[in-house]
Amino acid sequence: MILLLFTKLLNRRNQSTILSIKEQIKATAKEIFFYNGNLHTPTQEIAVGAIVIRSLINDYFHSRDQLFKTVYNEAVETMRPQLNIVIYSTFTFKDKLTTLIEAHMTEIVKYLHKESFLITERCSKNFLLKERKKDSSLIAYLEESNIAMEKGSIRKSNAIHFIMKLFSLMAYPEMMTLFIESFLILIKKNLKVC
Repeated sequence: MILLLFTKLLNRRNQSTILSIKEQIKATAKEIFFYNGNLHTPTQEIAVGAIVIRSLINDYFHSRDQLFKTVYNEAVETMRPQLNIVIYSTFTFKDKLTTLIEAHMTEIVKYLHKESFLITERCSKNFLLKERKKDSSLIAYLEESNIAMEKGSIRKSNAIHFIMKLFSLMAYPEMMTLFIESFLILIKKNLKVC
């Protein structure tokens, strides 16, 4: 155990020359939230993972909520360039839809728990939604969805409902995987008790 911690410390120290401390804290928080799935990790655990003292998190981010907000915004922003390329491309609506789903699923495979983090933070931290405005690419995709509905390519409904259903269906596999994993852990614990 001590050897593992020492090895991790050496590896992090070598990496810390590349990353600034602030970037190191953000990278550790993303790893804990998105890859490990520990969505409500206290700042002390993030500090231990980043091999910094906890007060540095407060120095750089001023509060736990600000760190979460920064990580959340960066997580949302990482997909934006890919989505904009798809939305503003000359592909057909069907090809755009396919490419959008593929890009989203690739991101889910890369960071298994990212979507659940985004959904959890969106629901629990009201400040994130207050700042959001309709993005120009969202408006363009809404308009294109309406045109596809008029052509009969997709069933007529409110375009925003179509997009909400689309993203819900894309998040479903990950959310169910997490639910099933939790359920299986609970069953194993109950079997050991019996």
